[in-house]
Amino acid sequence: MQVRKFEAPSMKEAIELVKIELGPEAIILGTRDLKVRGGHGRSTPAVEVTAAISELQLSKRKLAETKMPQKMRDNFRGRPASSQKEFIDRVFEKRMASAQGPVAPEERAIASQAPRAQKGPTKTRYIDIDSQEATEPKSLNPKAAARGALASRAKATQAMHQEDKRAQGEIEVLRREIENLQKFISDMAKTPKTTTQLHPGAELGISYDLTDAYQKLVQTGLSPTTVIQMMELTQKTLAPEQLRRKHLVEAYLTREILGRIRIQEHPFQRGTHFLVGPSGQGKTSSLVKIASRIISERRETVAILTTDTRKVGAVDQLRIYSQIMNVPFGVLRSAADWEEIQIQLQGVDVILVDTGGTALKNLEELESLQQFLPRQSSAEVHYVLSATQREHESSETLRRFRALNPVDLIFTHVEESARYGGMVNLSLESDIPIVGLSLGRSIPDDYEWANRERILDLLLKISNSKPLGNRT
Repeated sequence: MQVRKFEAPSMKEAIELVKIELGPEAIILGTRDLKVRGGHGRSTPAVEVTAAISELQLSKRKLAETKMPQKMRDNFRGRPASSQKEFIDRVFEKRMASAQGPVAPEERAIASQAPRAQKGPTKTRYIDIDSQEATEPKSLNPKAAARGALASRAKATQAMHQEDKRAQGEIEVLRREIENLQKFISDMAKTPKTTTQLHPGAELGISYDLTDAYQKLVQTGLSPTTVIQMMELTQKTLAPEQLRRKHLVEAYLTREILGRIRIQEHPFQRGTHFLVGPSGQGKTSSLVKIASRIISERRETVAILTTDTRKVGAVDQLRIYSQIMNVPFGVLRSAADWEEIQIQLQGVDVILVDTGGTALKNLEELESLQQFLPRQSSAEVHYVLSATQREHESSETLRRFRALNPVDLIFTHVEESARYGGMVNLSLESDIPIVGLSLGRSIPDDYEWANRERILDLLLKISNSKPLGNRT
């Protein structure tokens, strides 16, 4: 038996090579995928096919092809395997059945595969070399010669069948071994693993019944500490049979979250209010929205001031908004300007002051901002930050602004955020309530005074409603 390996870019081309080289009787023993390294260090996929064929079948094929011219041989190799086999068998049987004519070398090679019979003693007596009998061959009987040729060809055919049968037996043994190996691998895959897969939160002591609730709270962006505290409290408060009732667990956790959200109950009361925070957080747009809300909802008088003389166009932008809303506008260039401005704005209910963006990374920036803050007790500082800012960055920046004693937090760009747990985390961590949410660019529609139910809705997506900034 001959066993050979063939490589080709695809399985179809590899099978075609097997058919051309070994013929239609070839048996596929196995296949595997390859990576062939090419130019520039790149590799391309390829297929390796291992095939086998008995010496007998290979010799029969060669015998059939010797009878064809080269062009016919190429066409023959491109024909289907069944057609090739039928043609090879027909040529071979016809050749073997013929009792006349010389035997070709290919046929002699096939016949030589049969075991040779032991010669018995000759029926003719030994003769002298120099005798007439030795020098002149006897004439043979043509019929006897034909019968002898047929007998020898029959023996050769029988030997080829025996060789083919032996090869088939070897292949069958190999197939059974492959099937046994596949069954072993399949049984191993079905064997249960010795380790047990823990449910989410199990390592924290969270009950299996609270798995869904635990995962849902984690996905809101609430801090792990807050989530674990609420899970532990839920397990202690509710009975085991209540933990298996999803609606009871959700109702209890909803109450817990509502109790942890801190809200500024009375936002922007009469007095002076400073909006501070890093640059690019949306302080100016938030100030304009708040002024519009106060005018339209509370019917109170409003004045707008700014200390931001460094940002290009900041003063002109606020002056235009003030003209549109028909409210007083002024620029604070130093702390000395406060006395004159306070005299001019004595009858105004709410004074809103926009400040320049700063990171407060050194003492000079802090003192520069503090000089504008009036000494009166009614002045309040509101910290403005984007809801899309990374949580650790928000915590670090707010830590620096704590020197200004902010009374509440305003979150901007809420419509751009995917999770809202960070707002609650920062409020709980700093112990500073939330006063407002800016949800878009529309003035004043895209601004809301914060309330617990709204923030809970954003966290848990209870109503699946879009933030106001996304309204169409």
